[in-house]
Amino acid sequence: MIAIRKMEEKDIMQVWELMKDLATYEGYIDTFAITPKLLKQEILEKKLANCLLADSDGEVVGILVYFYQFYTAQHKPYMHMKELIVKEGFQGQRIGTQLFEKAKEIAKVNNCWSIKWTVADWNEKAKVFYKRQGAEEDRTWINYTYQIDNSSE
Repeated sequence: MIAIRKMEEKDIMQVWELMKDLATYEGYIDTFAITPKLLKQEILEKKLANCLLADSDGEVVGILVYFYQFYTAQHKPYMHMKELIVKEGFQGQRIGTQLFEKAKEIAKVNNCWSIKWTVADWNEKAKVFYKRQGAEEDRTWINYTYQIDNSSE
């Protein structure tokens, strides 16, 4: 039985392991800077983000990390989904769908006008999953990144 719930302190190590798995899969493990301590501080204490998880008898088998972003055009926030991963061996059991459905419920309760996220252009598996959820690819905007040089710190 899978239970979808918010992350608690007892889940931090398992959530962190899944985040590392995603960093490996997406190719940024060399720059992965999240630590269990940061997860506790940023999500549980400062509440800068939220983490839903799929719990299978105490084992964290999936996570969905999100935060809210103010949007001026609609004068409503949107939910920005940052991470969604289901543990290998548990994929294909609708766990990702359950996490996404819960995120949709939370977004609606919080008066969000949409949920947004990015997907690596090579990640066809994710694209298929999101289209199955009813999402549409938005090619209206192009993402830009400006890297801040913090090397002097």
